[in-house]
Amino acid sequence: MRVLVVDDNMQVRKLFSIYLEDEGHQVDTANDGQEGWEIVSNSGISYDLVFVDIRMPNMNGLELLEKIKLNSFDLPVIIMTGHADADLVLQAFKLGAFDFLTKPFEYEPLLDIIEKIEYLQTDKLEQTFISQFCEIMVTYSIPSQTKNIKSLIPALQNHYQLLCALNRQQIHRIASCLFEAVNNAIVYGNL
Repeated sequence: MRVLVVDDNMQVRKLFSIYLEDEGHQVDTANDGQEGWEIVSNSGISYDLVFVDIRMPNMNGLELLEKIKLNSFDLPVIIMTGHADADLVLQAFKLGAFDFLTKPFEYEPLLDIIEKIEYLQTDKLEQTFISQFCEIMVTYSIPSQTKNIKSLIPALQNHYQLLCALNRQQIHRIASCLFEAVNNAIVYGNL
């Protein structure tokens, strides 16, 4: 895996580098969120995973996480914190963090997270491969009332998620299109 570690503490970056490289991973590091963002957005390198410290100068970890997620990078971000602040961790999850580690971290939880991400990425590749052989036909018969769209759209989204490896922004776009199509069919025609 190609991993980016973003932390203002040189010792943490060095420990991650040594340990993960010994496990066979490629590791790049950044001193703060701003440098991490420049690497993710401008280097042309495709990362499989990013570890980000919450508290850093220039751009903190939550700001970096938000930039990554807002710019359609479907990239797992693990938040690291030395301060077990439940509000910060909750905010990180709301912004799209995959998981979090508390410092000083132990290697077993670190390995568990990497193993889980490797499994999920393999699963996404397999879904993409197998989807070319799948044909699913879904039929819904709902009363022609716009109030029913609220329940229908999430059900349709679930079918698209099963067929394709989509990120959150793509799913949102599909939901918007489905809403307009179903709404127009109800208002101007008949399902």
